[in-house]
Amino acid sequence: MSEPSPRPERLLTHQFALCFVAHGLQAIAFNLYLPFPKRLNELGASDFVIGLAASLTGLAAVLARPAIGRAMDRSGRRATILLGGALHILATAAYLAIDRVGPVLVATRLLHGIAEAMLFSALFTFAADYVPARKRTQGLALFGVSGMLPIGIGPTAANWLVVNSGWPAVFLTASG
Repeated sequence: MSEPSPRPERLLTHQFALCFVAHGLQAIAFNLYLPFPKRLNELGASDFVIGLAASLTGLAAVLARPAIGRAMDRSGRRATILLGGALHILATAAYLAIDRVGPVLVATRLLHGIAEAMLFSALFTFAADYVPARKRTQGLALFGVSGMLPIGIGPTAANWLVVNSGWPAVFLTASG
């Protein structure tokens, strides 16, 4: 009698699925803001100011990443996800207070970038922790779908919300 073949390491686990869904929802919320330059245009911002405001989120995300990595090593992925999630809710709700181009816009965009960097970094790392080493490429490619689908869903939903309910609906949906 031959020995039973080893049980293949599972890629799709409960933890992986939960992380996939969490990242997908967070990514939809982030991508709801892709049409935000329209709102800035409505507030009278110039093209230069719109470009500057759009770049602040990415700049904050890039600059915060080294500190986020150290924080994840020190405090763990779960703590980073929880803090990032709380900051994300705060940032997305803060858009409700933006009624002109000014300091509130700048602070909100910077906070949004930091929150996104925390969530993206921690959720991807968390997912990688649950992917079997022999299936790492396949697992992370599959996990990447949770960030790619929202690129189409978020702006489409935001445009629909703006037309049917206005900008506050976008901001409240993202906060939810």
